[in-house]
Amino acid sequence: MAWRKANDIDHILQRPQLKFYQIRKHLNPIILLGQNDAGDLFTITCWWYVTASIKELHKNGITNDTIAGLHTYMSEYLYKHLNDKSYPDGQVVSILDLKGLAMRDLGGESLKLVRALADINGR
Repeated sequence: MAWRKANDIDHILQRPQLKFYQIRKHLNPIILLGQNDAGDLFTITCWWYVTASIKELHKNGITNDTIAGLHTYMSEYLYKHLNDKSYPDGQVVSILDLKGLAMRDLGGESLKLVRALADINGR
């Protein structure tokens, strides 16, 4: 909860996301599948897609912090607007799709971004 407060996550949906459409054009790592039998949201997060798109996003001046911020924004939307259960009962079950991801993909900036996104998902 300290991380949420320090990053003002409770108000992230009210803040403008200036690079939203530019990032979404190249990057859509979260696929919402619906709900599982327990009523929790069920998603697939495609990490291989993140690493495949990172170079193109960086060429366009998009930083890892901006990408992680948009990922947080999209995750918060899932929790607040699509989840039928409230905190702490509501959960999002996420499959991490690593298909096609190789060790060479996890170097430098790509590794930093994947770590940042995984950290956000774990909060």
